[in-house]
Amino acid sequence: MNIRNNQETEPGTRHVMTLRTVVVINEKMKQIVRGSNRLYVISLNAMFASRVTAKGVGGFVEVTALLRDFSQRLEKLVVIITQKIDSLITQSALMVKKQKHNKLLFEAVSLSSGVSVPNHVVLSNHKIYDEVDMLSIDFSRQLVLCEKLMQIGDSLAVLAKVEAVSSADDGSLAPITTDMTETINHISENLLASQAIVAN
Repeated sequence: MNIRNNQETEPGTRHVMTLRTVVVINEKMKQIVRGSNRLYVISLNAMFASRVTAKGVGGFVEVTALLRDFSQRLEKLVVIITQKIDSLITQSALMVKKQKHNKLLFEAVSLSSGVSVPNHVVLSNHKIYDEVDMLSIDFSRQLVLCEKLMQIGDSLAVLAKVEAVSSADDGSLAPITTDMTETINHISENLLASQAIVAN
């Protein structure tokens, strides 16, 4: 996360999320959306399978319904995060453009004696950095919300395994719960990777 340094006047010396970093995170979010969609389909299939296999008896149907709702909530949250990423990409691109322009300006000023960088250039530069800072902070908050939601998903997947065993003695629901667990793990891996990228 980047913290604004009030003393800084020259662009390019602050640590910020690069445009490439934001694009990589965007790809991770797409993986989370795919995983969320897959989890929704698995949950629907599980509900139908449990009605046939366990004749709707036990808590498996209820747990899979909760997983279906969970996947919808996760997808809505990821849509919000993706909108934040779009804003970050736009602002980061603008910042890169400004950095290139201002770097040339600062180099020209350093070669000239008695000439200083216009104050509006420095202020404009700081304003863009501040906007990227605020977007990055908001983005990190959304990732934390997503992580908390994933903890619920992990618990539901464990509960689904338990309910599958008690609902169907023949083990026919086990492959479905394995798919659920693998999908949730895949989503969690992409989320953790995104958080690690933001932290660096």
